[in-house]
Amino acid sequence: MTERNAITFYRDATGQPRAGGADTALATFLETDCQGSEHHTDAILAALDTGRDAVFTGNAHELQLSGARATITPLAHEDAAVRQLSTATLARALRRWRDFTAAPP
Repeated sequence: MTERNAITFYRDATGQPRAGGADTALATFLETDCQGSEHHTDAILAALDTGRDAVFTGNAHELQLSGARATITPLAHEDAAVRQLSTATLARALRRWRDFTAAPP
């Protein structure tokens, strides 16, 4: 795993799942859009597993899946950077996040 893709998961003082690390755009996407929702995370994973193009609009980002690329676009901040990554990298992060959020605090 490259440093850019390094993400750590932890729970804050109130027990809420959090993500941090070098890839702040992906970490923020997981926290704000996937949160602890297995339904939302599983819907994205289903699209990734079938390889179909799809667009998901969450609380703070739009996620576009196209071929082997995933694009995370912030909705509220026009000057915020768009994050492009491979669908394989996104799938690994989503599976780790789902496992983390499903575990008891």
